[in-house]
Amino acid sequence: MISKTVFDKTLGCFVSSRFIKYCVVGASGVVVNLCAFWLFRKVGVHINLSSALAIELSIISNFLLNNSWTFLDRRSAGSGIAGQVYRFHLTCLTGAAIQFVVFAIMNMVWVNFLLGLANAAPFSPTENAVTHWIWRPLFSPSDVGQWAFVSQLMGIALATFCNYTVNCKWTWAENRGKATCLQETAAARGR
Repeated sequence: MISKTVFDKTLGCFVSSRFIKYCVVGASGVVVNLCAFWLFRKVGVHINLSSALAIELSIISNFLLNNSWTFLDRRSAGSGIAGQVYRFHLTCLTGAAIQFVVFAIMNMVWVNFLLGLANAAPFSPTENAVTHWIWRPLFSPSDVGQWAFVSQLMGIALATFCNYTVNCKWTWAENRGKATCLQETAAARGR
């Protein structure tokens, strides 16, 4: 059994009203992301470019909602709105990189293991492992059908936890002497 202190230090920040708001905003971002992904695919945009464009649209949507609701009490702290937009975007681009890497890796998993090697292009005599496992999945991936949406969701989930932590500590950080997101949660439990 996990002790209360260990829980508060490791997972406590993810059980707060601010995190719930962040997740609601994130859920709206997932809808924006998946709808945009579907739309870009429907009009024939390359699968990987569709993923990247969908991620960018969800980043913009999430900033606007987080700034006006989740972190309303922390808006324009420190370097102002421009600084927050910059930090949020940088944080989310890092999260987007995490999401995209998970997306690409999971699509490789679906092709090579779940859907069977028959769907994956075989090694050619002139092809090396880098071309087969990195270059081809990024630039001419095999079709994984609806599994692409599962890959997208898995990337979103991992990026959410990373982004929340960094956004609390950096994007919408309180001025020195005031509580951080993590401290707010511990204080709320102590009441």
